Amino acid sequence: MAEAEPKPVQEIPEEVLEKVAEQLRFYFGNVNMLRDKFMKDVMMKNDGWFPLETLLSFNRLKTLLKDYDNEKALKIVVDGAKKLPLLEVHSDEKLVRRDQTMEFPKTRPENNTLVVKGFKTDDVTMDDCLGFFKKYTGIDAVIMRSYREKVVEGADLEDPNDHKLPEVSYRKKFKGSVFAVFDNTENAKVCLEDLKDFKGESKLLNPETPLQVMWQTDHKLQKHEATKARQELKRKADTKVDEKAIVKLGTIINMKNVPADVSRESLKETWSKALKDYDGEDDLTIAFIDYKLGQLDGRIRLANQSAKSAVEFMKDKLIFNEKPAVELSELAAEDEEAYLKQVAQLKSVPKRAKQNKHHGHGHGHNRQRGGGRRR
Repeated sequence: MAEAEPKPVQEIPEEVLEKVAEQLRFYFGNVNMLRDKFMKDVMMKNDGWFPLETLLSFNRLKTLLKDYDNEKALKIVVDGAKKLPLLEVHSDEKLVRRDQTMEFPKTRPENNTLVVKGFKTDDVTMDDCLGFFKKYTGIDAVIMRSYREKVVEGADLEDPNDHKLPEVSYRKKFKGSVFAVFDNTENAKVCLEDLKDFKGESKLLNPETPLQVMWQTDHKLQKHEATKARQELKRKADTKVDEKAIVKLGTIINMKNVPADVSRESLKETWSKALKDYDGEDDLTIAFIDYKLGQLDGRIRLANQSAKSAVEFMKDKLIFNEKPAVELSELAAEDEEAYLKQVAQLKSVPKRAKQNKHHGHGHGHNRQRGGGRRR
């Protein structure tokens, strides 16, 4: 009986091994250790060791090793780890950990980090970004900045006859910018100066957006200033006084002896009907009626300075249910100034303060940000 031929040994391209080693260097490097609570928790419970099987479940390694079976993929990870002075492989080759002489970092030095903007937002991969910075000495990590993009599927929103309920999901979308983290400030500075004068071409760069590079500290300051500017604009919008409330004298009419069953709408309707017989030049249109059902008096604010003409014309015309006509009069100048000032102050109360007065502060409702991190 002929012996079965041995299976051909599957060769591992050096490029794959280099990419796996680079990814391991990132997973166990200082940059990721600051961000990855899951890995840190596992390592701290196991004397620093981390299971290789778990590493294979991480998206990036899973993609790099998709063409290999589990046994071969584990062997590649072990070989990749052995190439790095940073890592120690357990004798059973099922666990790996950082060099025990290296403490977990507490902060990331911001003077080692650049923010680089101007990449295309579509069809740019991590391999592309790593390749872009590969020529620079001391590059520790490249972090693609992303946001959650809302995706609506399952219904034609422009078709009025499509009654399907849309399915809403979210996906990570590349912003077109990255954090480039270096091992020291000098190496980061070399990259900064080189990219400032970048004149080359790259399929990764957006031709419509100039390449921008800056220190992360400067980027944080820019964001802080932009946030302050937006907040100031919002504050001004929230506290903006209603322009209709800032009017000149001669717009306010005092009402007395309003029947208790007369509503604000009835007052306005009766006023409008009476205006049909008015042939004067002044505009007697009502802007607002400061009155609630059941009150005996109130105030009418006109759109223009025509209170005197309105009182003269409307005298004895606001009659309801055969009761005596509502008494109308102009306000004295000092009373009108005081009233308009009160109205302006009320209008200048921020919208948010008014909402909080009725709805509370919303503690504990949709306050969390972010979520789980993809590897």
